Amino acid sequence: MAAQVPSVLIVDDNKDFCDCLFDCLDDMDVDVNATHDPQTALFLAQSRAYEIALIDLQMPGMDGLTLFREMRRLHPRIQGILMTGFADEETETAAEANGFSAVLHKPIDFSKIVSIVMPGPSAT
Repeated sequence: MAAQVPSVLIVDDNKDFCDCLFDCLDDMDVDVNATHDPQTALFLAQSRAYEIALIDLQMPGMDGLTLFREMRRLHPRIQGILMTGFADEETETAAEANGFSAVLHKPIDFSKIVSIVMPGPSAT
């Protein structure tokens, strides 16, 4: 019996990056949704309890830290992974203070995302 794959929400205003990440996870049969807009992400989170959120830091309209705070109010057990090309010590501290379990620096090694989304040996 295969292990249950968690539901994942990707939020990144970089359309190409977001779509590529979605396609890769979808090809691995991950239960994944993606959006380029933080407000749409909140709408999706209101209608569904995602287990993992992969969130970009800098987006127009709402930054990733604020978005994740709002998502955690809806679903306190959601795991957040912050994705950014602008990480520094202050960003790392803010991410930790806002409940993110990890910060991934862009360009992101896809194997790191896979190890978070599908931990442990894969079932065949």
